[in-house]
Amino acid sequence: MKRYLNSLRIISFLVTLLLVQSCDSPTTKADVEKDIGKANKAVEAAAEATEDAMISKKEYYKDHMEEAIDLLTKRSIQVEKRISELVATSKKSTNKEAAASIQAAIIAFQKEKSSLDRKIEAVKNQEQDWSASYDDILTSITTIERELDKLSESIENN
Repeated sequence: MKRYLNSLRIISFLVTLLLVQSCDSPTTKADVEKDIGKANKAVEAAAEATEDAMISKKEYYKDHMEEAIDLLTKRSIQVEKRISELVATSKKSTNKEAAASIQAAIIAFQKEKSSLDRKIEAVKNQEQDWSASYDDILTSITTIERELDKLSESIENN
């Protein structure tokens, strides 16, 4: 409903623009046809700009996901190295209290590693579907085009 109202606002604006221009001097059929042509070109440009924006949005999202995966992977590698170092230290330790502390740290790092791995998988599996939004925009543009066509037909019939 909101999109429909926005479409109506745009159409109203175009009609108002046509009417305001007609107040300056007598309006001819050619003037109206010229204005309708301009409006059609503007709608066409809006459709192209929308498509470009959707492509840019998808590329941005893909880049953002790759960056997030890269950061999570780097941290996962750091944690894995730290676990290996602690395991090696634990094997060398003869002090039971130190070994217990090291083991607790290993467990904490293993939990963090597991959490990081889940986050990486979640980001990899996450997809954004913008097609519904894009379809809504195209529907609005089509509605405007139809209204402009009706306007053109009414001018041709007079």
